[in-house]
Amino acid sequence: MKTTLTRRIISAIMMMTLIVLAMITPTSAAEATDEIVHVLDTSADLAALSAGAKADGDTEQAGTDEFFTIHYSAKTKIDSSSKTFEDGYAGSQRLNFGGKGQVGSTTKNVVEFTTAGKATVKIWWVQGGDDHRQVGIFDTNGALVVQTAGEYTKNSPYISTLELEEAGTYFLGGVTNNNNYYKIEITEIVPVSVPADIVNVLDTTADLTAMAAGAKADGDTEKAGTNEFFTIHYSAKTKIDSSSKTFEDGYAGGQRLNFGGKGQVGSTTKNV
Repeated sequence: MKTTLTRRIISAIMMMTLIVLAMITPTSAAEATDEIVHVLDTSADLAALSAGAKADGDTEQAGTDEFFTIHYSAKTKIDSSSKTFEDGYAGSQRLNFGGKGQVGSTTKNVVEFTTAGKATVKIWWVQGGDDHRQVGIFDTNGALVVQTAGEYTKNSPYISTLELEEAGTYFLGGVTNNNNYYKIEITEIVPVSVPADIVNVLDTTADLTAMAAGAKADGDTEKAGTNEFFTIHYSAKTKIDSSSKTFEDGYAGGQRLNFGGKGQVGSTTKNV
């Protein structure tokens, strides 16, 4: 039964006069997304500095492709402090703003970044005091968008994850007072432009030249069809000969690709 079905399929292929391949994307452009990760590692990316080395409002771009902009204050230090976090990350230097990210102002004590879509913000940090301080993300008006929600212990290392639901420019900093930052990782979920469906056509009537059996040798090839998308693997028995057929969709072919043999299982050197 299986052999009979295979023969019928092969026979149908031998009589084909039009082949259309549509490369259809699995999702629409609106649904297609990609993830882009940006990292600011204070141990690797920043040079040590003492309080007073920067003035209020001084800025520095750092991290992956300078994705992050640090807004310093005069109290900011980048100083030595070794911490190992629960995921194994070991930081030897911290970004210590010496003040909170101010609600209503984003000019100092914050790390700025801009996302092209939704984003996950992961922070490796240490609480800077005893008063259960939180890490927050502010918008361009200085309004708090999202923050951590825990009870933390001074000098203990934590990993927190915050979610941003839309694209925008944001500022990360302490909500009530200063904290110390070791690493910030932002994963952007960005839309990907997906091309329209690409259709490739091989019309044996329009695209191929008639030939008799013996005109080609086993294994000879020819590129044909849309932008030479198709490669025909001939055999010595292949003919491209006249045979008029009208199909149910109205397409009328006047010439066929007749391999004169099957496509061989285990070999793709001819009749395919």
